[in-house]
Amino acid sequence: MASGNDVASMIREIASRELWGACVHEEGHTTVACVLGKFARAHVWRNESGNPDEKAWLGQTRCHGDLGEHGPVIALAGVVAEIVLIDYPKEGYSFADAEQEAADIRQRYPTKRWARTRSAMTVWCAWVEITITDEKLFDMSASDLKLMGDVWWKHVRKTVRLVMKHTDEILLEAKWLQEKVLREATDTTDDGLEAEQLHLDFESN
Repeated sequence: MASGNDVASMIREIASRELWGACVHEEGHTTVACVLGKFARAHVWRNESGNPDEKAWLGQTRCHGDLGEHGPVIALAGVVAEIVLIDYPKEGYSFADAEQEAADIRQRYPTKRWARTRSAMTVWCAWVEITITDEKLFDMSASDLKLMGDVWWKHVRKTVRLVMKHTDEILLEAKWLQEKVLREATDTTDDGLEAEQLHLDFESN
């Protein structure tokens, strides 16, 4: 049986991991939004309700102006960043690798569109889509789902490419956001981090 100290340590570890996930999710939204010419700002804060059934960290990304055709991609960017950068990172396969692979295929099969299915990127994007459907969709915020639309799967490939291309920026911004959130949490409480689940919310203005 685990001791009280072991349980407390596990709780802190889980909550810390969930906070990092929230920061990566929100900065996935903001980075992709900025790449697409939209101004966005992410916020993550601790849930102070005390309800163990609620999630430990609340997050929100606000985009300013009409997102237009970019809405589904920006909405998907949060969950795609979680999958690609945290949950199931594709070790040893970078955006540069994907670009080189695509160039090689185009050179080898200049007139055969079906050859595109041979690329690892195509297989990877299909797997990301399945993961969203099987593991993530039911837990996504209503605002994310609304912006993604009914044919969100058509935008997965573009979103994955953008997240992979801008991985360094997403992780750097997420690290900064995490440090900011922890400073603010330390200023307001000495209780530590509770083991609750992550809540992610995307909202556009």
